[in-house]
Amino acid sequence: MNSNYYAETFFARQPIFDAAQNLWGHELLYRHGFDARTASFAKEDKATFDVIVNYSNQIHRLDNFSGKVIINFTAQSILDESHYALAPGNSVLKVTESGAFEPAVMAAIRRLKADGYMLAVECPCGRFATPGLAELTDIAVVDALSGKCDLPVAENGAFGGIYLAKRVEDETVLETAKKNGFSLFQGFYFEKPEIVPGRKLSSSEISRFNLLKTIEEEDPDFAALTQTIQADAAITYRLLSYLNSAHFGQPVKIESIRHAIVLLGWKHLRNWLRLLILTDILPPKKTKELLHTALIRGLFLENCAQSSLARAANPSNLYLLGLFSLLDTMLSTPMDNILSRLPLDEDVKTALSGGKNDLAVWLELVLAFEAADWKNVERIIAQLELGQITTAKNYYDALIASNNFFGFVT
Repeated sequence: MNSNYYAETFFARQPIFDAAQNLWGHELLYRHGFDARTASFAKEDKATFDVIVNYSNQIHRLDNFSGKVIINFTAQSILDESHYALAPGNSVLKVTESGAFEPAVMAAIRRLKADGYMLAVECPCGRFATPGLAELTDIAVVDALSGKCDLPVAENGAFGGIYLAKRVEDETVLETAKKNGFSLFQGFYFEKPEIVPGRKLSSSEISRFNLLKTIEEEDPDFAALTQTIQADAAITYRLLSYLNSAHFGQPVKIESIRHAIVLLGWKHLRNWLRLLILTDILPPKKTKELLHTALIRGLFLENCAQSSLARAANPSNLYLLGLFSLLDTMLSTPMDNILSRLPLDEDVKTALSGGKNDLAVWLELVLAFEAADWKNVERIIAQLELGQITTAKNYYDALIASNNFFGFVT
């Protein structure tokens, strides 16, 4: 895709879960340039929409992705039939009903439903204002912070579809929405660590942390390192399978860990090892979306550091900052306890622990992106002397790379 598209395209991807914490799909939140004030595609936003369509269609081509993608539309863009650039079936078109829709909009909605698209309607008051709209709607979206999720869905009218609670920020709000009949949940509650007092790492987790500690050593003994990695048959098999897969596109078959180090370089190989170790550490009851989010953060921050005009941060440190930023949530263990086991740069440890230093602002940047907090994104980009085009492209590239990796390992 022409990189000029990225000049004015900033978008975030937020996961949506069902009541069992299975990933149901994502919503794409976006804005056309820094002057726009809406996250909905409008007629003039062709550059933005091209990027969204490209990303949406790309993830639907992954063999292991069967989820939905919710994309915001205005009533006018529904009339313009812009949605036909998206694949039906997996695409959910979301509109906000701030007032009753005109008959022409309702006619367009009936056509898109007949063509296989799903419809989500955000109801600010928790009820439908347009006669006949409830029957055409698959998903009713309610803001959890509005207090409407505190009411049983049975009190919100005769709508018989699915209710989605958005902006679910903690477990208390989640449980309230579940109790009241909501089926889908969107928000950052899944990233919040639930610390289990007295929890100790299992023998398997300790083994993986010991391996992680070994590969994080500043000047490793590569002969000893190779033996240590190869002693873990599961990690070795998965790593070599990935490096030799079509996703990686390696022209020469890699036969061993030593061969991989020579061919790819230790720095590159170590990144893939870190990821595979984290996939093994993640407890079964935790969502893999945590790993997906962590990898996006790491790749995005590394890309940004490499393209920063100021060149003030080490790309490898920023990759680790993003990749390890959810370890406490993954393991239900205080971050300081986890970091005490790893030989990381002290600045990285400080930022991961919530301290304020030069690296902390980078973590603020990726968190602002995830929240679609474009005002803060603009402020931090200027502070870090990052280009707007490259920053938008860096986030997009991180999403694609993460999709490709997890399309293989999960």
